[in-house]
Amino acid sequence: MAGGDFEARMEHLIASTGVGVLRAEVIVDQVYAKYQELRDDLELHGGGQHHYTRDALFDQVPRIMEYLASRMLTPEGCELKDAVAEVARMLVTGVWERAPFEFGDLKASGAAHAYDDGAEYLNEPPGVHRLSKEELRAKGDLRRLGLGHVRDEDLEEQLGALG
Repeated sequence: MAGGDFEARMEHLIASTGVGVLRAEVIVDQVYAKYQELRDDLELHGGGQHHYTRDALFDQVPRIMEYLASRMLTPEGCELKDAVAEVARMLVTGVWERAPFEFGDLKASGAAHAYDDGAEYLNEPPGVHRLSKEELRAKGDLRRLGLGHVRDEDLEEQLGALG
């Protein structure tokens, strides 16, 4: 290969891949999401696990890296930006598979986001909106009727975080 061909191809590669930072994330927007994520002492009724967001990423790192590598250079050019968006969707699926079930709202609260140099280019809404104080109180009432489990002081702490 002639030097000029290599340089031209490298310039094309740089132009098609860009130089900014691509970032994928999943946001689980429930007032109790972090509480459920980090508290290893909680009983998880209905299945699921603690550290459901962390493990959604860690368990898939080899698959994610392989996927990103396969999309870096394709016959059509670089498809890395689309691949990062798909990684965000993979993380949402991972949250769905791992989050505590109880009423199902936490599992369905993952929203996929992707950014190119800080500019958001993917914003997929969650399957369940952020629950209001009234909806959280209704869940507490259902738990007290034996349809779930939470200590009253923990529920009040979560409601207090809403302001």
